[in-house]
Amino acid sequence: MGVGYFSNDEKAGFNLHSTGLGPATIKWMTISIDGAAKDNWDEVTKALKFSPPVNYTFGYLFPGTVVKADSISNLYSVESSKDILKLNKTYNSVEIVICYCSIYGELDHGQCWQTSTDMRFMHKSCDSAPNKPFPSKPDRFPEQ
Repeated sequence: MGVGYFSNDEKAGFNLHSTGLGPATIKWMTISIDGAAKDNWDEVTKALKFSPPVNYTFGYLFPGTVVKADSISNLYSVESSKDILKLNKTYNSVEIVICYCSIYGELDHGQCWQTSTDMRFMHKSCDSAPNKPFPSKPDRFPEQ
């Protein structure tokens, strides 16, 4: 499993690449900009200081989400040329950390690992959840 940045003439953003032999479940996810944790994608977009209006697409990996093996999931992307140029300049300030677990818990003793945009978290165990998991409040969903 890996989190990566991509950019081309049509789109730029972050994807989750599931490269394992089997499916995995998401335990938690965090996103920070320059070290400051963010609650949702609207906060991420504001922190990256895009010029309004900005249109973006996003995905959430809530705890318990099952990610298929050999799949790519969109986490966040922009499509306008001005937004692509902006994200190309600021993507290094984004840190996405995802804790995932094998669905075959009995076979691998319930192992969970981290993957991130910052290689220092790769394959580190992630038994404890962070203080501020993402999203703590979904954006663009009605209050309940």
